[in-house]
Amino acid sequence: MATAGRAVSWSLGAVMTLGALPALGGCDEPRLADGCVVVVDGSGSGRADGGFDVAGELNGSLVKFVRDKGCRMVRFAPIALSSEASPCRGEEVDVDPDYSGGGGVDREDVRNQRRGKALEVALQLLDCLHRQTDQNGSDVLGGLKLAARARPADVPFHVLVVSDFIHADGVEYLNREDLSTEAKRAALIERYASEGRIADLSGASVYGLGFGQLYKTGKAGAFDRFETFWKTLLLDHAHAAQFHVL
Repeated sequence: MATAGRAVSWSLGAVMTLGALPALGGCDEPRLADGCVVVVDGSGSGRADGGFDVAGELNGSLVKFVRDKGCRMVRFAPIALSSEASPCRGEEVDVDPDYSGGGGVDREDVRNQRRGKALEVALQLLDCLHRQTDQNGSDVLGGLKLAARARPADVPFHVLVVSDFIHADGVEYLNREDLSTEAKRAALIERYASEGRIADLSGASVYGLGFGQLYKTGKAGAFDRFETFWKTLLLDHAHAAQFHVL
């Protein structure tokens, strides 16, 4: 378990060591290939007792997401007051590792164990973020930049962002911005772009889990304006291929 001020680092060997596993059978069966990044919001709004339940969302959806998207390498990024400066990290998980030698193990059994490991790492990352009491914030833009840096080369790329997407980094607070018109939304996005704060997510598929939950009970139309803002930012400026609210 991580403690405040220390980076999170977990070995895949905590569940199984590469050397200890028998060789996998089915050498000719198709292998997983896609790259995935899980972005975890550790802010106060992501606590079950004060906002939406990030741990509950991860427990309910992460393993299925990794399976459905055909993720091979699963990497992790934090959302904190300053996401890029956060000491909390999670070590990547290879869902479909290479093995050689005789004997055989059911490959899908190993994949399922590794998907469970990905969930474990995500929850440990969340715990580390919750322990950083001086880093309570939601630098969503910084979390997305970390995700972009973690993308693998030459394979489809999926980004699961477990967050309400209410950017709040101690200077910028998205929930205080006027998003009521297209012009005002565009002006804010252009300012973020001019400051170099928008990630390059070219070709990525981005998924929001917990997206805008705190807007759904707000003023009429608030959620739709919030969603339009993020779709414009992600699709037209970060150049993601698609954005879906889960």
